[in-house]
Amino acid sequence: MSHVLFGCLCAALPLAAAAQDTSRVRLDVSAFIDVYYAHDFGRPAAKDRPFVTQAVRSGEFNVNLAHIAVAANHPDMRGRLVVQAGTAVQANYAGEPTLGANSGPSLARHLEEATLGVRLGSQVWLDAGIYLSYIGAEGWVSSTNLTYTRSYVAEFSPYYLSGARLTWTPSSKVTLQAHLVNGWQIISENNDAKAFGARVDYAPGSGVTLSYAAFVGNEQPAGAESRLRLFQQVMARGATGRFEWMAQLDYGRQEAALETVDWWGGGAIASLKVDPSTRFAARIERFADPDAVVAV
Repeated sequence: MSHVLFGCLCAALPLAAAAQDTSRVRLDVSAFIDVYYAHDFGRPAAKDRPFVTQAVRSGEFNVNLAHIAVAANHPDMRGRLVVQAGTAVQANYAGEPTLGANSGPSLARHLEEATLGVRLGSQVWLDAGIYLSYIGAEGWVSSTNLTYTRSYVAEFSPYYLSGARLTWTPSSKVTLQAHLVNGWQIISENNDAKAFGARVDYAPGSGVTLSYAAFVGNEQPAGAESRLRLFQQVMARGATGRFEWMAQLDYGRQEAALETVDWWGGGAIASLKVDPSTRFAARIERFADPDAVVAV
C-alpha cells in the first residue's frame, strides 16, 4: 500500500444567522471549503488513488469538499439543505445505483443533506430525507474529525443514507435513534427491500461518550437472490483538556451463495491540541474484508 503525504486547508464560514422573528423560525446559512494537495508515491497512472474517497487525486491541487448549508429551525419543525461538490463527492457517490430513468449519481451526489423534521414529543423528533450516516465515529466533513484522512473502517461504511430517522433523547446522557432507509449508502433504491438501523449514545460523564450502532438489510440489486447483511459497531470517544481520543470496532456478516461471509475492522485515534490553531494526531487501524463484501 502506498505511503501518502497530504496538505490541506479547511474553512467553515458562517455566512449569516438570522435572529428569531415573530414566527419563531431561525434561519442559518454557512459554507465549508476543503482544499488539498496529495502526493501518492505509488504514482497512479490516472492520478486516482485507490480504496479511498478523501483527497482522492494525486499530484494536483483540488477541492476535496465544498458545500453550502441552509438550516431552518422552529420549536416544532426543522429542515436542512446542503449542496456539495468536490473530488470526494465524485469518488464517494460513484456507486450510487441507477434503476430506471430517474436515479443515479448525477443529481444525488450534489445533495449532501436534504431533510425535513417534525417534533413528535418533548424529546422526540422524526426527520426524513437524505442525511449523514449514523454509522461510524468518523464523519463526512473533514473539520468534524480528529484526522484529515479517514480510516478504512470509515471508508467502507456509509457516509450518507436516505430514509427516515426517529430520535429520542430521554435524558441529557442518553440518545436513541431508529432508522428506516433505502439501503447501505444509497439514495436511490436498488431493490424492493428496506433496511433498518439503530444507534445508542451514552455519555456517563467526564467527557466520555459510548456508542453502539447496528444495521440490518438486503443489499443485493433488483432481481438477485436476497442476502441479509448484519452489521454492528461499538465506539468510544473522549476529551480531557487538550487531549482527544476515539476508538471503534466494527463487525459485519452477509449471506453468500454457499456460506456466510464476514468482515471486520477497528481503529483508534489520539489528538493533542498544541494551541487554538495547531494539533497533532495519530491513528492506528486494521481492516479485513477477505471476501470483498464491502471493499469493492
